[in-house]
Amino acid sequence: MKNFLIENLDFYKILALFISSLVSIIVAQLYINIKLKNIYSTFGNKLYQEKIKVYPILYELISSFIKKQGTLTLIDIEDFRNRLDELDSKYGIFFSSSTITVFYNLRTFIYQLLVDLKSKKITLEEINDYNFLISNKYYQYFEKAELALKFELGSHAFASPTDYNKSKLYDSYREGWLPKRKFQDTMKKN
Repeated sequence: MKNFLIENLDFYKILALFISSLVSIIVAQLYINIKLKNIYSTFGNKLYQEKIKVYPILYELISSFIKKQGTLTLIDIEDFRNRLDELDSKYGIFFSSSTITVFYNLRTFIYQLLVDLKSKKITLEEINDYNFLISNKYYQYFEKAELALKFELGSHAFASPTDYNKSKLYDSYREGWLPKRKFQDTMKKN
């Protein structure tokens, strides 16, 4: 047996070298993965902190514009478009891919709305008619933009600092509402 070990010493040296190399590679890969997770986490945290600062500005612009519905003027719509373009250029870098799409659709809609107004395909009276907006689904562009911002900030997921519910990106506020019965039960508990 002793002769066998001596004769195969080179094999065992190679085997030991192979095992130690394999262990080194695995440890190095684990270390790299941990470092990458830390980098992604740090970056994600910084990105989220910036979103918390700027998304309320975008949300306020959209929400305030929607609340003018009924008294909108051509100047209001042009001012909204200009401000939206300015903020999109300034803060669009923070958008996720789905929010980019939503804001692109909103901006495209506003541009077309202005073209239609100026070419008299639509009137300010129609734009200020709530039923006309709902029936033509104009409202959806604003609603989706607000919801996309809320979703990215997680405001749909947190009912309170200690109450987290998994959330998804809703296409409308109605889709995100609690069923009436569940809502009533929640209100009775409070």
